[in-house]
Amino acid sequence: MECWCLTNRRDRMRSSSSGDLISVPAYILAGGNSSRFGSDKARAIVHGIPLISGIDAALRESCSAVTVVGRHANQYSDLGLQTIADRCADQGPLGGLDAALADRSDGWLLLTSCDFVKIEQSWISRLSCGRRDRPAVAFRGARWEPLFALYNTEVAAVVSRHLQEGTLAMWRLLDEVNATALPLPDDWPTLAHVNSELELRQALSQDLMNQEHDRGKKIKT
Repeated sequence: MECWCLTNRRDRMRSSSSGDLISVPAYILAGGNSSRFGSDKARAIVHGIPLISGIDAALRESCSAVTVVGRHANQYSDLGLQTIADRCADQGPLGGLDAALADRSDGWLLLTSCDFVKIEQSWISRLSCGRRDRPAVAFRGARWEPLFALYNTEVAAVVSRHLQEGTLAMWRLLDEVNATALPLPDDWPTLAHVNSELELRQALSQDLMNQEHDRGKKIKT
């Protein structure tokens, strides 16, 4: 499906795709209820700091700016994080993307969620290199990974329509705009998102095991 934009829009996006990573701002979705976690999972302490602060630090290595999309503005100002509010409350990640697109107004943005235990800079690089004449770029294994993906503001009208229709599944948005699908990175975690304290412990344990495995391979070589 190619109806998401006019040809001159495609040309503009094609020319912007060669830009540096620094031109892309990032938005962290943190507007959920964290009901399964039992408390605000964005504030869970990981390696001595709130989970969302670690994500912010990782994104700043490659992105021009980082903004949190929360349930209300300044929700994470005590952590020194710029936060804007969902424009459509309780609409899930699609509602958060809507707020991010409105804040960005024009161009590309990186969307991620607040529950990644680890983010690799290479993931951002691969997404950025995948920008072509389509309005979104996301990893896809057995399914789409819409919560660590690049979106162009050209998808705003489709997002708005999906919100009005109650079609909140992010994969449906990616399908409709014919997003560029990239294979999952080899180091993509088994538990990419954590929704409970148990999953957080499991993700941290797996990450530690992976680090030990990598160190063992370096010693052997």
